[in-house]
Amino acid sequence: MRMIHLRSRQQQQQQQQQQQPQQARSQQGQGQQQQYQQHQGQRGQDRRGGNRDRDRDRDRRDNREGDRSNEYQGRYAYESDQQAPTYMGVPMTEAAASSAGISWSADLDQVPDQVKQFIVYFRSKFRDSNIEEVHNLYEDTFNKLSQRYFKSQEWPSASVIAPLVDSDPIFLTFYKELYFRHVHANTQPLLSHRVDAWTNYCELFNLFFSKEMVDLDLPPSWIWDVIDEFIYQFEAWCQFRSKLKNKSEEEIQYLKETDHVWNVNTVLQYLHALVNISNVVSYLSNGNMPVGSADPTDEENFDLSSVSGYRYIGYFSIIGLLRIHCVLQDYRLALMVLQPLDLDDANPLYTQVSACHVALFYYVGFSYLMLRRYEDAGRVFSTTLMHIGRLKQYHTKSYQYDQINKRNDQMLALLAICLSFIPQDVEDSTFGLLREKHTETMARLRANDQALYEELFTYASPKFLSPAPPDYDNIAAETNANVEAGKLQLALFMNDVKQQVLLPEIRSYLKLYRTINISKLASFMDTDESLSRSHLLCLKHKSWTVVGSAEEYPLAGSFHALDGVHFYIDNDIVHIADAKEETKYGEHFIHQIERLDEIVTNQRIRSIFRAKGGSGAGQYYKNSRAVNRTGDRGDRGNRRNYRYNAAAGIGGGNTAGGARK
Repeated sequence: MRMIHLRSRQQQQQQQQQQQPQQARSQQGQGQQQQYQQHQGQRGQDRRGGNRDRDRDRDRRDNREGDRSNEYQGRYAYESDQQAPTYMGVPMTEAAASSAGISWSADLDQVPDQVKQFIVYFRSKFRDSNIEEVHNLYEDTFNKLSQRYFKSQEWPSASVIAPLVDSDPIFLTFYKELYFRHVHANTQPLLSHRVDAWTNYCELFNLFFSKEMVDLDLPPSWIWDVIDEFIYQFEAWCQFRSKLKNKSEEEIQYLKETDHVWNVNTVLQYLHALVNISNVVSYLSNGNMPVGSADPTDEENFDLSSVSGYRYIGYFSIIGLLRIHCVLQDYRLALMVLQPLDLDDANPLYTQVSACHVALFYYVGFSYLMLRRYEDAGRVFSTTLMHIGRLKQYHTKSYQYDQINKRNDQMLALLAICLSFIPQDVEDSTFGLLREKHTETMARLRANDQALYEELFTYASPKFLSPAPPDYDNIAAETNANVEAGKLQLALFMNDVKQQVLLPEIRSYLKLYRTINISKLASFMDTDESLSRSHLLCLKHKSWTVVGSAEEYPLAGSFHALDGVHFYIDNDIVHIADAKEETKYGEHFIHQIERLDEIVTNQRIRSIFRAKGGSGAGQYYKNSRAVNRTGDRGDRGNRRNYRYNAAAGIGGGNTAGGARK
């Protein structure tokens, strides 16, 4: 016990001895800090005169910026004033509206102030044809307000918000298009909603036919969404109309009396009329140049294709016709309507909207698949998937972002089907994505898993429609025509799958021989000679198909033999031709060199932006000279510059994270 007390006492003494120097050092440090603060205070007094001048300049600059932002302060926020509750000259309350002699409804008081300001500002920029601002309001602000205030309910009707926009008929027509689109996407639309949406689309298209849209301009994304939503609501109407057992007698009677609503012939007529009024076919055939005059005052020679709004709606209507003919199972006509389009153009119009780009080639590829042009379908799917992989991350705010992701998964499934039928070369990135998501799927398809073929086709195919209305007088015996249309297409596809069950096995046997007797081949396959001869003829038939290219219009092409095995039958002997192809190393190396050049160029651009962001400019200049002198040394210098900029904090962690992404 005494030893323990002695040790504890010694430890206390050691701690006290250690604390004394620390306290001394702390007091010394505090004194140095006070001296430093006094020194800095003296320097601050010396600089105060210069700071006062800079503060005055900054205040003047802020005042100028504040004057410019008074039009729409905070984008869609304003400071309400009980004396004058107006925004951009528009009353925001019932009292202010009555004093201004403007009609006001009680429902308008229930609309949030932020939504009122958005509608007023939206209409102002819509009338000014400010495409950039309208695009931001349409793509970003409208969706944010929908999520905040109308996530599971409707936006205010056009009659309610009419006082805010001076009852502008053109703006209200486009507002109702957004209104009904929101209803279909977030709520369960009623029969009245579907009928009113049809009436509004007719009024909207009539604005183009009456040339009232010549002086107004819209973002291409909105114009595409108008056509896309028009066709989607037509499909939704066909699905709604075919389900008679869940409807009341009044609804069935109304459907019988309003057969013109969402009629397939009328829908097609509207799309063809938009193509004709826009004169986009002549525009495309003339090298993407208007044929006539671009001056609206020249009534005789004025070409509406010179107006971007008309040009886009005509172009997108052609793609809309492709979609309708595809869901109506007329695949040859679906590809035929695309004949005016140059899909291999350097800057085609469909690239302006990513959702349009994806939809176009999805329906083109699916039409190729159903026409048994599997090589063309694989080429289209592979190219489009590579495009989606490059651009998908830049469209996260788009209204069509979820649809693009869904199309990406569907095209992967369809590409797996095409490769199981006819092996072909695909891009490395696409093949890696396919191997990542469908490794087991590809193995099961090679083993001829027919249940998996059926599952993939059902998932990846569009929703097929029957253009004919149901029999309203015989509800009990009426079947869903749209479901029957899907079953018919599935049966046709599965019939082709069954015909190719033994073809991979026959192909593998033929690769082992130069000549083989049919009886011997039949013994390998455990079949008789007649059936084996039939399989050989089937293989020869399936090996020849129409193959096109990206430079030709979609229906063009010529017959080619797709398999690496070429044979002919002489009596009972199968003669296999030597079809060894020389390996083309040149194309492979050229492709890899182009990829390397692209990577180096992108790395240089990133280094330039990082160098301009801070004090690393001098270091970047030295390293960029190393890049210019030699590729190998330059690449090392580029990487060294990247590490230097990261250490110096140029671009920050977000830049590095963005590069990794």
